[in-house]
Parts: sequence; structure tokens; C-alpha cells
Amino acid sequence: MATITIKRLSVTTAASIFLSLLITGKAEAFTFTKIADDSGPFSFVDVFFGPEPVINNRGTVAFLTNLDTGGEGIFTGSGGATTTIAIADDSGPSGTFGTFRSPPALNDEGTVAFTAFLSTGVPRGFFGGGLFTSNGGSTTFIADSNLEPAIFLGNPEINNEGTIAITGWRPGEGDRLFTVSGGATTLIADSSGPFSSVGSTAINDAGTVAFFASLDEGGNGLFTTSGGAITSIADSSGPFGFLLGGAINNAGTVAFSAFRDFQDFLEGGGGGGIFTSSGGVTTIIADNTGLFRTFPGSLAINDAGTVAFLASLDEGGSGIFTGPNPVTDKVIATGDTLFGSTVTSLKYTRKGLNNAGQLTFFAQLADGSSGIFRADPESTPKPQPVSEPASVLDLLAVGALGIGTWWKRQQRRTS
Repeated sequence: MATITIKRLSVTTAASIFLSLLITGKAEAFTFTKIADDSGPFSFVDVFFGPEPVINNRGTVAFLTNLDTGGEGIFTGSGGATTTIAIADDSGPSGTFGTFRSPPALNDEGTVAFTAFLSTGVPRGFFGGGLFTSNGGSTTFIADSNLEPAIFLGNPEINNEGTIAITGWRPGEGDRLFTVSGGATTLIADSSGPFSSVGSTAINDAGTVAFFASLDEGGNGLFTTSGGAITSIADSSGPFGFLLGGAINNAGTVAFSAFRDFQDFLEGGGGGGIFTSSGGVTTIIADNTGLFRTFPGSLAINDAGTVAFLASLDEGGSGIFTGPNPVTDKVIATGDTLFGSTVTSLKYTRKGLNNAGQLTFFAQLADGSSGIFRADPESTPKPQPVSEPASVLDLLAVGALGIGTWWKRQQRRTS
């Protein structure tokens, strides 16, 4: 596997950042736009795959929801009226959608890619469904479930060139990962060779696909490929015992969360963090030696290299953040006020951040309502106090000293 080199911050740089935080205490300020809520035709309760909104660089959000009248729907919105992309209702006429297999994907042209089963009685392919795209007008059939080299399709990703990366499965042959572009299908990886399973994909505009795979030898890893050689980004044979949450930007930088082992992922034992990898250099974005407890792998990266991620906190609750300080780098957290109520839970995905710094997320509120929202950064940051400066310095020291020192510290803390 590839050797990992860690980019280090100079001590002077780390100290100056820390002093700047102490002096200014400034955080990025956000305003919030409601994309959709459950006061109308939408119901976000018991959505099978969960409400996983995605955003493009124009600020348009796509999401999957249940409907009060029955069935499911995929919609887009920017804060006003929503656009219907597709409706699924298994009681509908033959040839219509019966149910959706996974959350949608969205590109800057407004094209939504999704997988769906067809209504009962019209089998198309082995599982009666396939891969489709739509912009709210006509729906385009891309491939059915018998598409080689897979017969079960799920979790599509679409880039701005219209290339779709998608996972698949074939009985007796295992997992497949491939791209579809202009009617041509390219196999990217499968569960032969070193991989026992593949999945959890992301794709950039150059067609580079980042994916997770379980390894025949045990453990898992994060890899990239453009359809040729496969590059190892990180795997569980090194300091990381458990990885998840890969996202990739147009510069080829990959963001992921990693932990010393699965137990640390579950409990936040001081051995996990958010990382990026570019050109063989791995950089620590945030870790759980301070106020963060653990990171569930829900993260996104934009072309500026900003990483936004969901994290739980030692003091309880969770939030969406863009850096190592849960005060100055906070976008929104449980306990915050949102549209006249209080946030009680949040859901975020690796397609939830755009190049303008806008984020989309799902929130449940204390008044019983829930909805899809967009966070829009303001041009002028507002001051916020910095809490527990020692923890901030500890986090900055991680970057200054590099992962070797960081990892030794985790070992000492648990020995």
C-alpha cells in the first residue's frame, strides 16, 4: 500500500493561528434558508434511506422524502417552490416508479441521478428497476438492473460532465463499481483480487472515483481510480484501524474520517479524526483529543479544500463543523435556535457542501417539526467566544507535530 506522508504546520504558524483565535474569537456567520419542511406534503419520518439532502454549486438542493398522500418523491429547491423530479408509488400504473433504492445525486446543471424499482407487474431487469436521470422535466432511462457488470444498482454519484459512478452486485460474483458515460460502461473495481467488497463512492469532474473497499486480508481502505490503476489513499494496515466517509474534490484531494479501531469510532476514545489526502500527503483537519467525541463519516470537501463534517461532542449533542474548534468552526449544532425552535438532531452527507461554502442538512426541531435547510455564509464573520483554549492549542499542536507524535499521544493516553 502507498506510504503516507503527513503535512506539518510550523510551530510559528500554529501559534499565530491560536493567538489569532484568542484575540478575535471570530467564527464564520451563517444565515439559514428553509428548503422544505413537513408542514406541507412532505414527511421525513421513516424515510428508508434517511433524508440525505445534497447541494450543487448553484445552491440548489435535492432530497428524498415520503409524501403525506403515500409513496415517495425526489425534489429540488433553492428556498422557494420545490421542483418535482420523480414520484414513486407502488400502487401506480405499470411502468411508473414503485420505490427509490437510494438517495439522489445532483450536478451543477440540475441533473438528478437516482435508482428506482418500477411498479409491480413490469419487471425491467432482474430486480425490476434501474438507473435514471431527470431535471424535473423528462426522465431519461440510463440503464436497467441487468446492466453489465451488475444486476443490482444503488448509491449513484454524478459529476458535471454527466458521468455517473454507481455500485452494483451480481449473485455469486459479488460487488461491482463502475461508471456510466454516454452509454458506455466502465468497470472501476470489483470484489475479485484484493477486495472482498466495494462501495461508498464519490466522483469528481475529472472522472476520478474515490471508494471504500473491504480487503481480503482483513480491514478496509480508501482508494481512488480513473478507470486504470488503483491508488491507495489510506488503509487499516497503518495507524488507522477503521476508515469511512470518503469525499473527493476537483483537485483530487480526498477527505475521510479514520480511527484507531472500531471501538474508538463507537466511543470516541481519543484515537480518531478527520483527514485529507493529496499527492501522498495526509493532513489532520480535526481530531477527538479535545472537545469532539467522534466522527460518523458524514463529511464533504469543496474545491477550496474546506471540509465540513458532522461530529458528536464530549459534552453531548452533535453539530456540523468546518475545522478543529467546535466554537469558531461551528456551522450549526444541537441546542441552537433554528426558525423559532431548537435543533434536536442533525443529518449531513458527503455531498452537502458547495464551492460557495453553502451547506445543506436535515434537522429535527424541539417543536416536533423537521426539514431540509441550507446554511449560507455571510461575508462578515461575527464574534464568538473561544472556550477551552487549551484544547484548541492541543488540536493545533496535532498539525504542528504531525501524525507520528499525535498517534503516540493517543497510545500513551490509553495505556
